[in-house]
Amino acid sequence: MRTTIKMTTLRPRRLIALGACAGLVLGACGDDDDEAAAACEPWTAINAQFNGEPNPDTLVPLLDEFDETAPEEIADSVAVMTGAARTVVETGDFAAFETPEFSAAQGEVDPWMFENCDFDETAEVTASEYKFEGVPDEFDVGTAAILLTNEGEEAHEMAIMRKADGVTQAWDEILALPQEEAEALVVQVGGTFAPREGTKGVAVVDLVPGDYVVTCFVPTGTSMTADGEVTEGTGVPHFMGGMIQEFTVSA
Repeated sequence: MRTTIKMTTLRPRRLIALGACAGLVLGACGDDDDEAAAACEPWTAINAQFNGEPNPDTLVPLLDEFDETAPEEIADSVAVMTGAARTVVETGDFAAFETPEFSAAQGEVDPWMFENCDFDETAEVTASEYKFEGVPDEFDVGTAAILLTNEGEEAHEMAIMRKADGVTQAWDEILALPQEEAEALVVQVGGTFAPREGTKGVAVVDLVPGDYVVTCFVPTGTSMTADGEVTEGTGVPHFMGGMIQEFTVSA
């Protein structure tokens, strides 16, 4: 499930594996494990729904299927996340994704999916003040799952973007532009959010050839406690402090 990435303050409204690309199908999800395969398929389809405008007629059955196929060890957490998704669909209010219960559930479900679903490539990235570590310089074309772990004291996100076709400006130049101008030069690929130390999230992205960046737009000073209390930061976005990492995808 997704929240549209903006080059502005991002609220902690992160859904089930924010950023899986619309239409993405993990064709061999857990081939050696029927239980994993059964859970990976609706999880992926739910993510695809939330990358566009979710259609309740198709989304609700997928949520039901995810509940039914969830492995026992994460079933309770899956129920928390699918329940929140139903609330968002019914009300249009993303507050259900901002609770400590949702954050804790995501911290169990996302890593399980990362370990048990089949992706073309995986990477494990850490975020702290104010840097990413573990972002490969290059990825292959295909479906990549990137696990983000927050090792800092502030909230962090991983926003993944690709330069639009024909764009030659450096990422520093693009990010220095006004938001509307910058957004016209990029394709928002996906991302995820980890609100406090020890929390995790997974971005599942469909990578095509191009120049990419991983960055964080969360304002300096933003944090979330274990009970869900949010402190809104008033400082510059984290990318201005160094949280920006480029990578390429070759044909």
